[in-house]
Amino acid sequence: MIMPLIKPLVIAVALLFIFMVSGVPQLKSPAGDGGISFYGYAPSTVRETFGIGAGYAYLDIIGVNDSTHVKIYDLRSGVQLDEATVNRMQLYTYRIPSGTYFRVEADKMVSICLSSGTFRGDTVNIGPPTAETFYTSVDGGFAGREFIFMALETYQNQISIYAVEDSQVTIYNSTGSAVHQLNLNAYSQGGVQLRARTVYRLVSTRRVTVENAPNQAPALTYAPSLTGGFTGNTFSMFFGYFHPQITYSLTIIAQERSTVKVFGIAATGISTTPTSEVSLDAGESRTFSVRTALPAVVQATGRVLVWEGPGGSLTFMGLKGGEDAWLQVPDGGGIIFSPNPASLTIDDTPRTLGKDGIEPIPPGLHRITTNATIVLELVSASMDQYAAYLVSPNGIEVAYPAPPPIPAAGDMTTYYAAAGAAVAVVAVVMVLRRRGGRRVS
Repeated sequence: MIMPLIKPLVIAVALLFIFMVSGVPQLKSPAGDGGISFYGYAPSTVRETFGIGAGYAYLDIIGVNDSTHVKIYDLRSGVQLDEATVNRMQLYTYRIPSGTYFRVEADKMVSICLSSGTFRGDTVNIGPPTAETFYTSVDGGFAGREFIFMALETYQNQISIYAVEDSQVTIYNSTGSAVHQLNLNAYSQGGVQLRARTVYRLVSTRRVTVENAPNQAPALTYAPSLTGGFTGNTFSMFFGYFHPQITYSLTIIAQERSTVKVFGIAATGISTTPTSEVSLDAGESRTFSVRTALPAVVQATGRVLVWEGPGGSLTFMGLKGGEDAWLQVPDGGGIIFSPNPASLTIDDTPRTLGKDGIEPIPPGLHRITTNATIVLELVSASMDQYAAYLVSPNGIEVAYPAPPPIPAAGDMTTYYAAAGAAVAVVAVVMVLRRRGGRRVS
């Protein structure tokens, strides 16, 4: 009687294993009317916005699905500012006045970028605004297999692709032609240059994350966790700066007692020896700073938050319902948006927010607990330019399977047998190109 059961048992175990490692995200929709909402605030910049003038920001909406209906609202007055229908791979741009708190409502998932100012290379105005930011996947999260996005300026550098698992990556332009192909091993990184303010589709056989990593542009961004959301155990991002007089800093904030290691990624893959290692208690943080450009992986034994930059830009992140997190708010302060009614505790002070509620939060280290998913926008005090992709509550709640273990010394063959072939496609093309912006009527 036992033998006939063995085969079905083996099949069941195999199917369970495939499900666990398949990389298919588990989507959870927040309570509400079933729509997908994005929230933000468009601050002023010191420089006028390239292509659309002073007093405005780009609100770029990129279609992920055909026939997606979007509406833009002034969040404080409730007045509808605009509406449009966007198709897959279509870019729709709204010129939003600076100082506007807004909500974008879509009946299907979209990708949205907020940007303002003018990018200046050395002392010459070059083109539309840019900054360090992660592109959102078509599922709304950050560690997916397909991305449809509007590329931002990279200026002598690259859009950086980090492989969560062994991946074959193809990037297509709006006509469907393949413009780049990369073979990446788990925990390796590849770079490509794309035309600014142009829509692309990136397709990967396994999960990747995609980061805009410009040279000589501001960096302020919370890195997404490879398992979804922003608190987690493993992160990939650029650490360093390409200008010899300026550095990016990398700050790690422990959410619980954790041992944290930072690994560098070379052309042949991730180092088996950490470049930095530190033990942190809950609420404790450590900042690292270097003068070289280094793609890196951060791995922790407990939950942490990771953010980059000296500042000069803004970033969007969020917390899931039930999360308790310590986070650093930059010198310009922050804004909490509540898509649905939420009970918060900020530094032991209770707050109650209604649907579409707004709560300012001052600079500094804060402890926040929430019973509902919230979106946060964190802002630098003074900005020449900024650019960041927005995240929806749906995207914050996407959960991904755990990434494979980082290989130990002597295990490199497992992940990097094809490293030599990857070097050619990972190489960064350092070419200064002068680009114009797309003027919006």
